[in-house]
Amino acid sequence: MAREPKLQQRQVQRLTMTQEMQLSLQILQYDAVDLAAYLGREIEANPLMEFSGDGPPAPPKKDQNDPGQSAEGAIESPESVDKALYTTVFTNDCSGENAIKPQSDNSGFHETAPFPVSNAGGGLSPNFQKEKTLHDHIHDQLSLLVLEPKAGMIANYLADSLNRAGYLATPLEEVAEALGCTLEEVEGVLPALQELEPPGIFCRDLKECLKLQLQDKGLYGGCAKAVLDHLDLVAANDIQALKKLSGASGADLKSLIRAIHELDPKPGLCFEAAGPLQTLIPDIFVRKDKKGAWQVELNNDALPRLLINESYSTALKAKTLSKTETSYLKVCRTKAGWLQRALDQRAQTILKIAGAIVEHQVDFFENGVRHLRPFTYREIAEMTDFHESTVSRVVQNKYLSSSRGTFKLRYFFSSLLGGEDGTVTSAAAVKHRIRELIAAEHPPKALSDDKIAGRLKQEGITISRRTVMKYREAMRIPSSFERRQMKARFAPFT
Repeated sequence: MAREPKLQQRQVQRLTMTQEMQLSLQILQYDAVDLAAYLGREIEANPLMEFSGDGPPAPPKKDQNDPGQSAEGAIESPESVDKALYTTVFTNDCSGENAIKPQSDNSGFHETAPFPVSNAGGGLSPNFQKEKTLHDHIHDQLSLLVLEPKAGMIANYLADSLNRAGYLATPLEEVAEALGCTLEEVEGVLPALQELEPPGIFCRDLKECLKLQLQDKGLYGGCAKAVLDHLDLVAANDIQALKKLSGASGADLKSLIRAIHELDPKPGLCFEAAGPLQTLIPDIFVRKDKKGAWQVELNNDALPRLLINESYSTALKAKTLSKTETSYLKVCRTKAGWLQRALDQRAQTILKIAGAIVEHQVDFFENGVRHLRPFTYREIAEMTDFHESTVSRVVQNKYLSSSRGTFKLRYFFSSLLGGEDGTVTSAAAVKHRIRELIAAEHPPKALSDDKIAGRLKQEGITISRRTVMKYREAMRIPSSFERRQMKARFAPFT
């Protein structure tokens, strides 16, 4: 039977998300940095939008009058969220006498301290000094070397071939081919470069890096070559095998291994360590007020505020616009209104979910990690009347700052573990207890996973050895055998 195309009419039920809903969900999962970058791109593309004066800096625009002015036909900006909505207070059942009280309003919060300047006290003008990089440091030293023109060209090419760790990222054969010279000429320049500071740069592998640093300390001799040829035995602390290969005594061998452990395997990274620290931007502040109640506040400094440039909109409306220009202006107005409503909804959603987290985990803020309660997305979804997917978007890359430190919102969600006496414990609290037990163990006797499970059972936490191993590996803690090896390796040097 031949098939023929034909039309059929069906009635189906389907959920369709509007563009405004998609935009709201997209903005909801952004963190503060990504949100600022996204809004910056939108402002560049939309002439009707701009940041308000108390928000993040925006590119200046020529026509800026009173933002409160409105134009006929322009979209009215949605009412800004009432300031009271950004603050929620939960009274504590405890009397607050034994609660930890912050020393000041900013106690426990991660703030960026001002960087010291070299001309402090010498004047009021700030000192803007660029951080010196590894390549800057190398090129400063190259200018002091007396090299022939061809050798100088090779030296500059090799300096630009260094990676962040100070290693040569390009093989010497490729360098010779790129510069049109011989391999012997490149190898002839390399020894002079390997004498530059810091010791160990311009190396091609780990063995050469350690060799250069030992030569700088005057320790490369005797059994050093045999030891560097068998770094795997050094890592395993196999002293007996190293004795047979090097022919050195035990005292000399331990002294050399101690010196090797003190070397820097990535000498180039010392320049990055001196750079400014990148601090997290918390979205939520949690602190206690004078009455002992927990107060949840949004970080207003991290909340971008958008305005519709009404003066610019009026100027455009006063002109005779074509049909295409009118359509473009209408799209810009609509997108601006969507963004404002999405930002206000994002702020209220984050605040409501953060408030529910603090209300549920009040024991954590009072007494610490040991009192972290089990919490799931389904439970908070029932408390806040949000869908679980909305909760997942909110806690993604969002941070909460309190007197106990700065935590991801996702940190407060963990599975439930039951005890023999009917008590429940969160998986995060169990992980913290495992870390405490391992930190307190004696060096000769590292606790096995089975012994840790036994200790937890004595404390009323029923957990299997397999689960202990899973939690330990998730925290990147070595096994008991590896911990014993590590402690035995460093025992002779302490």
